[in-house]
Amino acid sequence: AKAMVQQQPGCVVVVPDYRNYPFGTVPDMVQDVVDALHWTRQNSHTYGGDPSRILLVGQSAGGHLCTSALLKHPQLRTQVVGLVSLSAPYDMDLTRDRMMRFGIDRWFFRRIFHDRVRQFDPQTLIQQHHPEDQHGHQSIQLDHNNKIPN
Repeated sequence: AKAMVQQQPGCVVVVPDYRNYPFGTVPDMVQDVVDALHWTRQNSHTYGGDPSRILLVGQSAGGHLCTSALLKHPQLRTQVVGLVSLSAPYDMDLTRDRMMRFGIDRWFFRRIFHDRVRQFDPQTLIQQHHPEDQHGHQSIQLDHNNKIPN
């Protein structure tokens, strides 16, 4: 994957790319995010960055890939200070249904995910691997409210 590095006073921004279908499937794309995070931790000091202060940010498919990477590889969560995932699909059933309404067939969706949709569904991953505590709260929460609070 290609990446661009931009330095600003007090901030280093790394903008990696990931393989797109048909050159890669969602499992490949998530691995590209994992590889980019490892590269950033190993090389950010070269550009004046602090590898202990990485904020992972993704939008739309990129948000889904970043979320999936952190959920599928729990050890990565200790390598970032946080995740900002904007306008990302977190419910793959809902996403599939919306895509089908726009003419993208079920089989195409399955091919993109390499027939492993559930393994890259953030809601499913949270339910399976992050049980609620004694107060009924999960350690990770997804907010898919599309309304801006007052």
